[in-house]
Amino acid sequence: MKAFIMAAGEGTRLRPLTYIRPKPLVPLGNKPIISRIISLLKSGGITDIIINLHYKGERIKEFIGKGEDLGVDIVYSEEEVLLGTAGGVKKMEEFLPDTFVVISGDIATDINIKEMVAFHKKKKALFTLAVSIVDDPTKYGVVSLNSDGKIQKFLEKPSRDRVFSPLVNAGIYIMEKEVLKDVPKDTFYDFGKQLLPILLERNAPLYGYLSSAYWKDIGNITDYKKVHSDIGDGKLQIPHHGELFTDNVRIGIGTYVDKANFFGNVFIGNNVYIEDGVTIVGPTFIGDNAKIEKGARIEESIIWEDVCIEEYSTVVKSVIGDNTRILKESYLVDGVFCRIPEGAIDS
Repeated sequence: MKAFIMAAGEGTRLRPLTYIRPKPLVPLGNKPIISRIISLLKSGGITDIIINLHYKGERIKEFIGKGEDLGVDIVYSEEEVLLGTAGGVKKMEEFLPDTFVVISGDIATDINIKEMVAFHKKKKALFTLAVSIVDDPTKYGVVSLNSDGKIQKFLEKPSRDRVFSPLVNAGIYIMEKEVLKDVPKDTFYDFGKQLLPILLERNAPLYGYLSSAYWKDIGNITDYKKVHSDIGDGKLQIPHHGELFTDNVRIGIGTYVDKANFFGNVFIGNNVYIEDGVTIVGPTFIGDNAKIEKGARIEESIIWEDVCIEEYSTVVKSVIGDNTRILKESYLVDGVFCRIPEGAIDS
C-alpha cells in the first residue's frame, strides 16, 4: 500500500514560525512533524510515500531526500499552483494503487493505520475518513455516523448554529482509487468542500473511523503549544530520542548539563550546552545546538535549534524559533520569538 502526505500548504496560521520553516518541518517533540507522520506510516507497514510540495518545498526535499535515512521510498509531487487536497492527489493518480492512504502533513496523532485500513476493508468502503471528537467543530468538517459507522451527513466548517455533531474530519483517509474519477485534472479541488458532498449524494459507501487515538490539528500557535503540553503529560505517545538523564529528563548525543535544576518532563536535543544554575520546568523541549547560559530559567516552552538564551533570562510558555538569541536578563512570557531571515516573508 502507498500513502500520500499532503504537505503543500503555506501554514499561514502558524506564522511567524512558518516564515522560518515550512509547516511540515516545524518541530514536534524536537523532530519535524513530517518525520513523525512518516514514522507513523512506517509503523503501519507503509514505506512507499508520495509528498506534495509547494511552499518552501525545496527545504522539505533537502531534509527528507529520497527517504533512505527514514527507511522509506519518497516520490515528490511539486505544485507550482496549489491544487487543493483532492486536486493534489489527482495529479499523482497514475502512481497510486487501487487502495491507498492520504494523510495531512500537519497533524499530531498516534492512530493505528493498520487498524484503520482493516476497518475500511471490512466495511468494503469506497472512502473512509478518520474522525475525532473536538470541543469546537466549527473549524473542521463535521461528520455524523450511523451505528455501523457509515457517514450520514458531512458539512465543512459550519457556523455554530449549524453544528450537528462533535465528530470532525481528522484529515486521514483510506480510499479507493475510483473516487478520483470525480476529481477534475489540473484544478483546485477539495475533499471536504467538493468531493465528499458529491459522494454522499450518491449514497456511496463512505465510512468514519472513530478510535481512541490521540489527534490534534496543529493549526495555530495555541494548538502547537497544546500538543507539546500533551506530549509532556503523556497524552500523546511518540518516540523520543536520546537517553534518560534523570527520571523525567531525556538528553541527546553530545549534550552537556552543568548543575541545572529540572522539574517535570524535559526533552533536550543533541549538542545542547546548559550552564550552571539553569532552571528548566517542564514540559519543555529544547532543540539541537541550543545554549542556555547560567542562571537562565525556562518554563513550559519550546526552544528550536541553534538558540542562545543568555544569562539570567526567563522564558515562560513561549516558542523560540531557530537561530534566535535572547539577550541577557530578558523576560519573555507567552509569546513567539524568532529571527526571520532576510527575504523569508516574500519567498
